Amino acid sequence: MKQEEVTGHFDKIAPQYDDYKRKNAFYYSSIKRALKKIIPEGKRILDFGCGTGEILASLKPSMGVGYDISSKMIELARKKHAKNRFSRFTTSFNQISENFDYILMVDVIEHLVNPQNKLKEVLKFMDKNTKLIICFVDSKWEPSLLLLESLKLKMPEGPHNRLSSKVVIEIASRAGLTLKNSQKAKIFQLLPISPITILSFKRR
Repeated sequence: MKQEEVTGHFDKIAPQYDDYKRKNAFYYSSIKRALKKIIPEGKRILDFGCGTGEILASLKPSMGVGYDISSKMIELARKKHAKNRFSRFTTSFNQISENFDYILMVDVIEHLVNPQNKLKEVLKFMDKNTKLIICFVDSKWEPSLLLLESLKLKMPEGPHNRLSSKVVIEIASRAGLTLKNSQKAKIFQLLPISPITILSFKRR
């Protein structure tokens, strides 16, 4: 997996990105519900891998920054949220200088070529009170996801390396982070299982 391959994939699917999300509304609605329980309104939020900015906007930050490697995604995010004076969107880390209350990585960790190094970069936006929230699908669900994708029932994943919860925690620890909380975001409330894992970290 190469970074330019990941960027190319998300540039390619950007025009259909929101349509895919609408078709998988149960999944994305469950993530939004879970994050709203964790993050109060009016916080300073960096959404790393923001796509078109939908999750960031739903959290109603007092100051929000959306970062994405895909210039096509950022272009769409800027158009969609042009009237939101509390948020801005960028493809450059050099345009971000603030510390944040919360940093989000939703379905991002599996697309990072070197996740440990990228998490180390994120540390510069964290103070002792910042919470980094990594939301992802554990690698044990990969066969099910591949089946759904083959049936065109989910967004094309593109280049990725699906990780287990244990590995994500180990990578974060080596990057200088400490796990504070682990939970699941249920897609269907009556089912006892969910593929969505949410890990909250603080810097050491």
